Amino acid sequence: MTGGLTIRHLIDGNVEEDRAARIGRAYNEKTKKLAVWQKLGARGVLIFEENDIYLTNQEIVADAVAQIEETPKKTPDEIYLVRFGH
Repeated sequence: MTGGLTIRHLIDGNVEEDRAARIGRAYNEKTKKLAVWQKLGARGVLIFEENDIYLTNQEIVADAVAQIEETPKKTPDEIYLVRFGH
């Protein structure tokens, strides 16, 4: 008996654009909160969490953040990506 199993991820829309938009929203929301503390002398540490082991990785997140930071504004002092899976 021959056969096989193929698993595919079917996602509507533009995965790349949607992911970049989500990262951008999270970055902007969190950096606004961090800026208040940075003005008081605290270090701004932004931590992204992700659990999408199939469609996201550290390079994709780093590229999105680099693109966001091309626009001049106050940025975090440090950025981390915490990855966890099931």
